Amino acid sequence: MKPLLVVAVVGALGTAAHADPLRVKIKPAKLTWKATTPVEVVLEVANSGKTKQTFQVMSCSWEDHWKSNDPELGWTPWGCDKNAPQAVDLAPGAAREWKLPMFAIATAKLGAHKLKLSFTSQGGSPVWSNQVSITVVK
Repeated sequence: MKPLLVVAVVGALGTAAHADPLRVKIKPAKLTWKATTPVEVVLEVANSGKTKQTFQVMSCSWEDHWKSNDPELGWTPWGCDKNAPQAVDLAPGAAREWKLPMFAIATAKLGAHKLKLSFTSQGGSPVWSNQVSITVVK
């Protein structure tokens, strides 16, 4: 009788986790926010992968693809006359930026807030940003 040789293939029986190559970063112009006073926040989506990444966002209402983890830190949506899906192509290491005027609502608690934003492209899954400490003052 011949011995039976069993070959195990690593991962053959399991599922491999695939990390999203898109990375999201937020960069507020200031870390101290006066209630109701707009602060420009740069929103960056970068491709940390080794291949080109393509995703779609709306051409005018692109802010709909973003969500704040803190209901007291947000923005006012704007109206659009023309709005269509727009493809964004990112080469490896490339990034796309948007500027969003954000503010603390009038009833926001004073003091420290930990702000994170999620970005969800059309048909995609949410990708969370870095966390930024914001101090709300009167």
